[in-house]
Amino acid sequence: MDNKSLHKNKRDVDNLVIEEIPSKKKQKSENISTNGNKLIPELDINHMYTNGFELMKKQFNNELIDEKQSDSFLQNNYRDIRQPFQVTQLKQFIQDESMLRLLMKSISNLNLNRLNNDLYSLKQSKDLSKYSEFKPVCQFFQDKVRPFLQNLTGTTLNSNVALTISRYDQNDYLLCHDDQLDGRKIAFILYLVDKEWSSEDGGQLELFRCKSDDHQPLEVVERLTPEWNMFCFFIVQPYTYHQVSEVKTSRFARLSINGWFHSSDVTIIPRNYSFRYNHIRSWINPCYFVDNNIEDIQRYFVDKSEIQLVDFLRTEKYRELSEALRKIDEIGLWKKNYCPVLSRYEYIPRESLLDTVQTSSSKMPMNETTKIVQEALDIFTSEPFFLLLSNLTGVPLHPRMKILDNESEQDETKKDENNSKLGKCRAEIRKWQFGDYSLASDIAPEYSELSALDFQLYLNVKKLNETNEVQTETISKIEAADQSDEEDDEEVTFSDEDSNEEESEEDEDENDEENDEEEEEEDKDSNDSTWRGGGYICYCEKDSSQDLLSIEPCDNSLNLVYRLKGTHRFMKYINSANVHVPFNELSLVYYQPDDETS
Repeated sequence: MDNKSLHKNKRDVDNLVIEEIPSKKKQKSENISTNGNKLIPELDINHMYTNGFELMKKQFNNELIDEKQSDSFLQNNYRDIRQPFQVTQLKQFIQDESMLRLLMKSISNLNLNRLNNDLYSLKQSKDLSKYSEFKPVCQFFQDKVRPFLQNLTGTTLNSNVALTISRYDQNDYLLCHDDQLDGRKIAFILYLVDKEWSSEDGGQLELFRCKSDDHQPLEVVERLTPEWNMFCFFIVQPYTYHQVSEVKTSRFARLSINGWFHSSDVTIIPRNYSFRYNHIRSWINPCYFVDNNIEDIQRYFVDKSEIQLVDFLRTEKYRELSEALRKIDEIGLWKKNYCPVLSRYEYIPRESLLDTVQTSSSKMPMNETTKIVQEALDIFTSEPFFLLLSNLTGVPLHPRMKILDNESEQDETKKDENNSKLGKCRAEIRKWQFGDYSLASDIAPEYSELSALDFQLYLNVKKLNETNEVQTETISKIEAADQSDEEDDEEVTFSDEDSNEEESEEDEDENDEENDEEEEEEDKDSNDSTWRGGGYICYCEKDSSQDLLSIEPCDNSLNLVYRLKGTHRFMKYINSANVHVPFNELSLVYYQPDDETS
């Protein structure tokens, strides 16, 4: 597929120019540590917190009968958020703000790596212990902040302190997680944002309410806006789910020093987590029933394990189904699927389609809107479609599938023995909007699957403009035949653009296609397209930062991907830069029948 429809997601590393801070004169100061010509400050906790420690400790433990018993500084600068879990905020945390400004200069000279996957998008440093010039900062958190928090919270912390610098630029985010990992006991963050930062700029620390029984996150109930020189922390628990909302501003970055204090006594609690063939022909582009086309598609899929079939539905069926999905907004059948650690999107419950439609006055039988949607699901979960899908991909979902290689008598015998075995599938109709996503999680259903065939058909994908045509990669674009039954014999051609050139011009065409692909890549870099704002499917191996495959939604294009165990699939978080939402997806997963001989 071309890079408009299918592209490798490149994780760029920002190579910031390191500029040494010029030293005019060597100044001796007990508050400044020198390392070559870089000035790294020695930080200290605001003395108002250390002087009023006992009152603050009572307030932390909720032992003050009246918070007015606290001094005025604590009343104005210290705050405990109690629900959904306790988070403590300490404003004006660093005693001398001029030291913070020196620290900011040092940070500006630091190379930050771009991190980008299903869970987050941001820039981050390595652990600060890896940088010799940041040794005073590490010592501050180790020697001053650690005993301060240990005494305040009553927890026992070891010497393991993880420290990084994080930078969230416009459209960056961090989705729902709980921080339970590797003995983490206290999570903390020291905000270094601009003093004018407000809630409208985004980047808020959002806290989730969780179920009382299994601690699964439900919804955001508290939002904390970053402030300059504010220190926040909380004790890591099974229910401390939180996230960083998308940064909306381009004026300045959400900068912070963040990390975890560790303990040796941390225990991590495990999470619980019949149609006829002719009827199918009335829905699907006739070119996908032509034998030569089926063979070409199967050869490509067996080699690549993925393909995109454009114009998959007949034009009239595509229009009917697209219109029906838009009208369902008015009926109110969409239901939110929101499990913060897995996904957020809307879907249509299957029972809602089979049941009657509720109106303001009375119940009425299923109308044409829901009928066409139900019919589409019935088509793609029917036995005849299993056969067509088997023939297109070579994945054995149906015993009567056509295998391209010469079949031996033994193969035919085995096929007869397994004649009753059919594959299985699960199906869902989804709507994707701003803020939606799905995560590559170990508790996601597909993680436990041995192998599966993913089916993703997109509808109602908004284009940038009316003349912006969908483009696809040379091999993966299937040039659709005229959608009429009289032309069922027309062959599918693998072409980057519609062309009537003779075979003698193949070499010239190939050169043209390569040039076209280069131009498309340049267009992709210059135009505002879906991939810039998320909203595309990524495939990756577990614990890998490299995408195996990325698929950008295209109207009426079917994407088929054969996924092995250990391969994750996720929808990249859809941020406010995306110009193609909302759009719909028919998402199905097909499984091979159980192989009793293995």
